[in-house]
Amino acid sequence: VTEEAYVPVSDMNGLGFKPFDLVIPFAVRKGEITGEVHMPSGKKATPEIVDNKDGTVTVRYAPTEVGLHEMHIKYMGSHIPGK
Repeated sequence: VTEEAYVPVSDMNGLGFKPFDLVIPFAVRKGEITGEVHMPSGKKATPEIVDNKDGTVTVRYAPTEVGLHEMHIKYMGSHIPGK
């Protein structure tokens, strides 16, 4: 077992899934950054988005289902290219 395969129990949420942070280089001027996660079941969730005030934003999400999740990050209603 490698360190990458090992997830300490303290790093998991109550359901056994590991939350993650994604740092995106993007300076917020005016307007709003929004996010939406499409879960395998078809449900949708909203990640937490934090403006780091250093030209980046952090997107935080804690999965609650097994499977492939799709995340959409938008600025003023338009997809951020490459995100």
